[in-house]
Amino acid sequence: MVSPYQLLINDGNYYLLAYDRKKIRTYRVDRMKGVSFTGELREGQEEFDKIDVRTYAQRVFSMYSGKKKRVTIRFINMLLDVAVERFGTKDAQYSVVDDKHFTVSAEVEISDLFFGWLLSFGRRVKILYPSDVLEDFRAYIEKMRDLYIPEDV
Repeated sequence: MVSPYQLLINDGNYYLLAYDRKKIRTYRVDRMKGVSFTGELREGQEEFDKIDVRTYAQRVFSMYSGKKKRVTIRFINMLLDVAVERFGTKDAQYSVVDDKHFTVSAEVEISDLFFGWLLSFGRRVKILYPSDVLEDFRAYIEKMRDLYIPEDV
């Protein structure tokens, strides 16, 4: 049982933003079954007041939440539209690095989905800051690499 707050669309899917056991959670609407109205008072307004729903989908990757951090990422110039689409322009800062690169500094919820998104660009992106996110990303890459090393070698 959750206290619903708002519907969001992200990557072509609808999500219910709701309060569940003292935490904000997201649920894919197309995967819900047996939904019913209980008539109980909605809870969690204090938690919802703490978030900016307009930028929530920009910092949460595929609606998987994590620890919110401001990250700085270097991109090649041809990925500017991708970065603006993901991070927007309101709360993100963009800077020219050189004639081939730019950086974006934005709030992101750090998760495996965020790391997977970065990996989809290969060598065209690089986390620059903060160092703990960079270390977590390196550890994530190592875990993925270890999955594909033959055990019988």
